[in-house]
Amino acid sequence: MCVTPRPDGIRRPYQLFSLVAPDARTVSVSFNRWDPLRHPLSGPDRSGMWTVSFVLPPGRYEYLFVVNGDTWVLDPGASSVEDGLGDRN
Repeated sequence: MCVTPRPDGIRRPYQLFSLVAPDARTVSVSFNRWDPLRHPLSGPDRSGMWTVSFVLPPGRYEYLFVVNGDTWVLDPGASSVEDGLGDRN
């Protein structure tokens, strides 16, 4: 987790999400009502990395990356959990 200052000087934590997907046309992170378009990542950079960061309230979040609008991908840099439906988040 990183920290960014607000205009009023209060520092707020933000979370950076990143995924290496050099051949992807689009990448987003989905954890808010599982909307695959809500949080698009920027990229890819020269190394094929896609990124996005935003402030998240403290808590536990389950999420997946969505590549090209229809391929759901686990974060290779985070542990996963059973989703109760036979898959993992």
